[in-house]
Amino acid sequence: MDSIQNKIIQNEKVFAAFSRAYTLTDYNIHNNLDKRHKFRIQTINNDDSLNDDEKLEAIRILNKRNDYDKIIS
Repeated sequence: MDSIQNKIIQNEKVFAAFSRAYTLTDYNIHNNLDKRHKFRIQTINNDDSLNDDEKLEAIRILNKRNDYDKIIS
């Protein structure tokens, strides 16, 4: 049971970091997909609330989202 609860907490932290990276993006400064993606990765890497595994997971999700954004653009 503890393992499941830890995984849920980890997923919530990863999702929160992912959401923060999107929320902090200034579309006037980061005016194309590549600039936005680099900024979001930097934001996640600078997040001290995440351990290395959580950062990797957040970046993995971010990369998938970036691939999707490139396809629909």
